[in-house]
Amino acid sequence: MFRVRLLCHAHEKLFEDLRGLDKEEDAVQTMIAKRVRLAQRRRLALQIPSSETNAYRLCNGEGDRLSGLVVDVLGPKHVVVSSSSLWCEIHKQSILAGIQQELGGGVELIWRSSEARLAQDGFNEVFDEEDAQEDAQEDDADASGGEGSDIVISELGFKYYANPTSGQKTGFYCDQRENREFFGKLVQPGARVADLCCFCGSFSMHAARAGAASVTAVDSSAAALELAARNAELNGDDFAQRISFVKDDVSKWMSKAQEVSLPQPICRS
Repeated sequence: MFRVRLLCHAHEKLFEDLRGLDKEEDAVQTMIAKRVRLAQRRRLALQIPSSETNAYRLCNGEGDRLSGLVVDVLGPKHVVVSSSSLWCEIHKQSILAGIQQELGGGVELIWRSSEARLAQDGFNEVFDEEDAQEDAQEDDADASGGEGSDIVISELGFKYYANPTSGQKTGFYCDQRENREFFGKLVQPGARVADLCCFCGSFSMHAARAGAASVTAVDSSAAALELAARNAELNGDDFAQRISFVKDDVSKWMSKAQEVSLPQPICRS
């Protein structure tokens, strides 16, 4: 089975520009820079970033004509480049160079790879174990600050702790911004809300800001609950006091809650 990723069509002006380049790495860098430039323009048209939001998805894979590549901006200085396709790993340095070309030298680029999805793309057939270990060591060297390097980002007026080097996915689920905002609009003042698999607690805080009488944030991960609690405290005592954090398996918690009275609405993060 072969997986084909279309990055440029022959009718595009970009295609003619790329044909004029002798080296493949120069062509990739030029293409990446062009795609990132267009992605920036689209976000700016949506007023992103803004005074309330400095964490957002700059490139969203196929949506920005970069299949298998995600670029998340986390605050003013950190940019996480997430690879889930073989072509990204092969052209890693050219991709980083193209992004840096457009974003400038004032940001730190952090490369993160999705091992499971890369395996589906044939990564293990192209790179042997020794190559993979060398790449992992390079990635560790590139990521400054180690696992404890939390930063503070903002989204829709809330502040969050995020870890671009070791947090889940790219360190923050930037692709859930609209869902978080929409969920907040569903919550009626005085409602009792359950946020299941709450992770960083973002949906819980939107519910609290909307006027929920109580919010129960449930997760089986102690680390996730600790992060959610820290985020609530980061945004003020009101949020920390109105949100209850429960460590439990979501299915078991639902069964117990159903016997009493389930909160409404329920958010499955």
